[in-house]
Amino acid sequence: MQVINLDDYDLSYDIQYMEFMVKLLQPYITFKYTGSQDHSRPVMDIYRNINEGISQKYTLEGYIHFIQCIFPQIIQSEIKEIKEELNYEESKQDILRGQRKKGPMFKLPMFMEADIEDKCNTFVEEVNSYNVEELKFEKEQNKKKLNDLPGKIRYLEKVQEINRERNGSIKDVIYFFENIHFMCPARRRTRPAGRRG
Repeated sequence: MQVINLDDYDLSYDIQYMEFMVKLLQPYITFKYTGSQDHSRPVMDIYRNINEGISQKYTLEGYIHFIQCIFPQIIQSEIKEIKEELNYEESKQDILRGQRKKGPMFKLPMFMEADIEDKCNTFVEEVNSYNVEELKFEKEQNKKKLNDLPGKIRYLEKVQEINRERNGSIKDVIYFFENIHFMCPARRRTRPAGRRG
């Protein structure tokens, strides 16, 4: 899932919230203006992006199911994957910190979760064959991931909270759909990047 700077939006305003959601959902959902029925407001069609260039038209009911069932599962799945990656990177850090002067220079820590033991064994074999430059690069990458991954988890948890609060009831989703026409490009003003409101 793409990371969107939440500071660029004041989500207490409907239009800014809608802009945020449309951008957030781009990998999964496409909203297309298709003209207007009564010439007073544009009609919006919703498409589920399945593969590159392939999409499936959604009804409002299909979108409600997506935003209340499928999208929360996508978020939760990404959180789980990142937490697993973070756990692995923490184990790699333990391995790298245990560097010895004589070979083998690295070995598995005494206590480790069973589900990542095989990956860590493979990592130990690899890192024991590294030269000085490769080892330095590995340590830098490990440090970077340990700094970045918790922020990604916090971001996804915030997105999860926003989705739950703003799309938690069918009434809220219908309200979003009925009012998204206010984002019509002809009516929308552009805001300078990095400014709220």
